[in-house]
Amino acid sequence: PEEIHRLDFDPSFAVRGLVVDRRLGNIFKADRYGHVGRVYHGRTVMSREERHRLYRLERIRLSSPRYAWIDTLFALPEAVMYSAMIDFFEKRGDTVRFGKLWQDIRECIDEAHRDESMKRVIKANLGDYIVKDPELAPTLHKFRSSGKRLFLLTNSAWDYTDAVMTHLFAAALPAYPNWRSYFDIVIVAGSKPAFFTDRNPFLEIDAAGNVKSEHTGPFARGRIYQGGNIHGFEDAVGVRGDHVLYIGDHIYGDMLRAKKSSVWRTAMVLQELEAELTAVENNKDR
Repeated sequence: PEEIHRLDFDPSFAVRGLVVDRRLGNIFKADRYGHVGRVYHGRTVMSREERHRLYRLERIRLSSPRYAWIDTLFALPEAVMYSAMIDFFEKRGDTVRFGKLWQDIRECIDEAHRDESMKRVIKANLGDYIVKDPELAPTLHKFRSSGKRLFLLTNSAWDYTDAVMTHLFAAALPAYPNWRSYFDIVIVAGSKPAFFTDRNPFLEIDAAGNVKSEHTGPFARGRIYQGGNIHGFEDAVGVRGDHVLYIGDHIYGDMLRAKKSSVWRTAMVLQELEAELTAVENNKDR
């Protein structure tokens, strides 16, 4: 219905670590033992008695297809939309097929990624969507000054990568004429997790995103590469194993697959920790 365009989007509603019950339309938090704590149906918190009846009388198996995990940043808007739409349809008196609604949301968000419609909106309004951190450029400069070699490996295509990175680094430090000068190697459209598992070739592309040739041998600073694989990367840079620190924010595409396919050191960005640590600090006396 046209009315869903006017629904409220509350980005603070969901955090990573939640579980969607696709059968009943609930979103809940479970601990490491599978015990369910707080439960929401739509935007309404479930009573303790109802929660006990649904989730505490028998052991639930979170690996079942009945449940979907909210464990990546990409999944957060899916949970927010799901809860808002359940509220919307039920208040209209509609019968909601919870599993079908979840699948529809998932497919639509996948399509928005695939057909570039979402990225077109972001590129046209970068300041509305991308938060500039004034410490980003100085931090990369400190890495470089201490002798580190920096590489960028992203699944995004060249046009989107260039737009976002230009927005983040434009005129940040006078010693760096553009964002690419912060990095020794730039790899776009990396197709993670396939980058860690397959043997896709590296391609060199120009500044317009056109493929120039297949690349072999060492990487050259200032060039742009596309695709590739971890084995070719290590051969090209002459560095292997735990001499590489790989920083990412996707638990599957970055961390899990990198750990299973290599001995690279990994660091995972968990942006929610900032709010968590602030809350702990503010309430330590209690």
